[in-house]
Amino acid sequence: MSATSRRRTAIVAASATAVALGATALSLPAFAAAPETAPAAADTRTAAAAGIPLTAGTLDWGFLEDFRGYVVGSAEGTITVADGARQAANNGPFTFPDGTGSYDGATATTTTDFKGSVTFTSAKHRFRVTLSDLKYSGDRVNGAVTADVTSGDKKSEDVELAALDVAKAERSAGRTGPMLFKNIPAKLTAAGADALALPYKAGQVLDPVNLSVTLGSSPGGPGGGTSTGTSTGTSSGTSTGTSAGTSAGTSAGTSTGTTAGTGNGGATGGGSETDPGALVDGNLDWGVKASFREYVTTGFGQGKIEVSGGTKTTADGYRFPKGKGSFDAAGKTLKASFDGQVRFLGHQKPDTKEYLLDLRLSDLRVTVDGTKGVLSADVSTKDKDTGKPASYNDLGIGTLTVPAGALKEKNKVVTLGGVPVVLTADGSAKAFSGMYKPGVALDPLTVAVSLDKSGQLPGGPAGSSAGSSAGSSSGGSTGGSATGGSSTDGGATTGGGTTGGTTGGSVGGSTGGSTGDATADSTGGSLAATGAGAPTGGLLALAS
Repeated sequence: MSATSRRRTAIVAASATAVALGATALSLPAFAAAPETAPAAADTRTAAAAGIPLTAGTLDWGFLEDFRGYVVGSAEGTITVADGARQAANNGPFTFPDGTGSYDGATATTTTDFKGSVTFTSAKHRFRVTLSDLKYSGDRVNGAVTADVTSGDKKSEDVELAALDVAKAERSAGRTGPMLFKNIPAKLTAAGADALALPYKAGQVLDPVNLSVTLGSSPGGPGGGTSTGTSTGTSSGTSTGTSAGTSAGTSAGTSTGTTAGTGNGGATGGGSETDPGALVDGNLDWGVKASFREYVTTGFGQGKIEVSGGTKTTADGYRFPKGKGSFDAAGKTLKASFDGQVRFLGHQKPDTKEYLLDLRLSDLRVTVDGTKGVLSADVSTKDKDTGKPASYNDLGIGTLTVPAGALKEKNKVVTLGGVPVVLTADGSAKAFSGMYKPGVALDPLTVAVSLDKSGQLPGGPAGSSAGSSAGSSSGGSTGGSATGGSSTDGGATTGGGTTGGTTGGSVGGSTGGSTGDATADSTGGSLAATGAGAPTGGLLALAS
């Protein structure tokens, strides 16, 4: 008989004896079916490598209370902690300290490595099991605890020991800054059962996991600098004109600019050019990024979202009204700007009530030329290093891809639905403080503008119910979950809402947010940390 088999037999026999004697040391909880899949820790570690740093983490976990009681009881063994790990009094759970890792907002994954080890030994029942190099990895829904497992003379590295139901965690922000995830349900995996060589099967309910992490200093953002630019242009036809403009910006985030232009035109006998048509009205439907919305309200941000200036909260994001600008059918161009503002607030300091994350987007503009376009906005945020306000006017946030022939008028209305939006380098660095990398998909947008008063704009997505809500559900073609909140102006959203249908048709397909795109959802940048001495990051950004 192998050593492993003898060990299993001895422990099973001891269990039977303990039950017969009425002992409670090894009263095993009822088995439950193991999850069909569990997150791959290696994959999440790779995805989060360039994410928001996490520091001062602790993992509080007892593995299995009944097993601890059995070891020091009928097995007459010992439990030894080492390398910084601690055990609570009265044979309590273990604390694995000094956790470091990162949060990747693009995939909404958290990965943290901890110090310490624990060894369960019984000479009487001939077993010695050590758990070391523990790691936590997870997103908003699922997670895992991995560890190096040494059972007897067999060592297995990076074993996915426990599958976690992160969606059921109790989340809160500690008074001194750490983010707390309490009572995360845990079950033994098949790989864990095999590595331990103990009489526990896959699906065994384990002790709940408690995780505490603190946001650390984020990777450096773009440096200071200035830029200037000029442009001139002429056109011929029914009119000619020239224009010139200069602009300068500084690292403080302010910009100034002057423009001057002259033009004149006269009729020519050679032909005519279609005059751009002025817009009478219009709406822009856009959710920014579903996972970012949830991150702010129910994820690490523990904050709120406010709308004002006519903006309304919808099922899939926000509606910015009163479009104005021009449409040129012959030139295949659209220039439209919209009223309203959306403001994201998160990571509130417990002493001053100041929000370290404070991002405002206003005066949104959509510019389309043929099949290419740009989404821009006036951006107000905080410098990620100093915490001082920074603002950028007409910042190009996302690039748009419009199918050929889609930009056309019908019944005095021009509609582009479900247009993919891809984050620009400026949007990444200045609006999101590097939280999302350039090229990341933001929520798709829908724009509808009318060319005269007879044009009827399409109805918008159903607004969310008044008030605030907690929790979220996913679905619909725009991906991710929208935050809830009032559909009236000035409302504040404090929880996840319901995702649903498309926002006005489909152009080039929908490219919603990432996983759960509901804390999830994005990141290389800087959600400022909470707590004393922590950086007040620009977007502070833990948040697809």
